[in-house]
Amino acid sequence: MRRADLHLHTSASDDAILEPETIFRMAKKRGLAALAFTDHEGMDNVEEGRRLAATYDITFLPGIETSASWQGHLAHVLGYFPNDVAPSLQTFLVE
Repeated sequence: MRRADLHLHTSASDDAILEPETIFRMAKKRGLAALAFTDHEGMDNVEEGRRLAATYDITFLPGIETSASWQGHLAHVLGYFPNDVAPSLQTFLVE
């Protein structure tokens, strides 16, 4: 059975301290076949994730965790980009 972790925060999120390479090293040790970085409100480590995926032979999926509200309730929404991140999203996150 292939295993993956599709909700990982790197040091780019304010609630995490692990650098991208540390995450890949741990994932390889645990036998993960795939992982996704889903940092809060940003995608700063996507290019690093792509680079490390080749080094560690682990499938990498760019992602994001963003905050939203619905009827006054806060929700965290995960988004994944199997092909590529739209430039319009990158611009939105910068602004």
